[in-house]
Amino acid sequence: MRPLNLLDTKNIIITLLALALAPVIMADEMSVEDKIKSAMSAAPTRISKDATILDSDGTVLRKGNSKWTCKPGGPPGSKKYPACSDPVFRKWGSTVWSGKPFSTDIVGYSYMLAGGYAADTNDPRAKKSDKGNNWHHEGPHIMLVMPTHDLLEGQSTDPKDDSIFVLWKNTPAEIVIIPVGDVITE
Repeated sequence: MRPLNLLDTKNIIITLLALALAPVIMADEMSVEDKIKSAMSAAPTRISKDATILDSDGTVLRKGNSKWTCKPGGPPGSKKYPACSDPVFRKWGSTVWSGKPFSTDIVGYSYMLAGGYAADTNDPRAKKSDKGNNWHHEGPHIMLVMPTHDLLEGQSTDPKDDSIFVLWKNTPAEIVIIPVGDVITE
């Protein structure tokens, strides 16, 4: 057997590193089954069992036979949370986040029973905390988009008072948050 040279040693180290990192890299990927399970965790079973399940890129993972559409969260620890929404709430999301005006004659609903992402309570476009008091990370909740902002007059905008509150009041993205579990403190 010949002695190892520098190139052999380098190749062995690279191979060992690749093998050691493979589980970490693969942990970021979720199987279709895991994505469907994650998406279904966003709403009560009677809602999610017949919902269409969409991947985050819009690919249909499972065709449903109800008005509900659910999307998965990310792998554990990713801070991406699953949601199930009705057609009105989906329209709200696609129009508001693309900068277009939104209107509806009926209430729209969305479930996030596995919790929700962190958000600035005043600025729907904020991507990170301004180190002020406005950053909030909600636990399990239900969201409502209302046909008129007038219906929310006098409603709390403070998520810290442990009641129903209006998120992004007086903006086109204004929604009602109904907490149904403890706030996530991660």
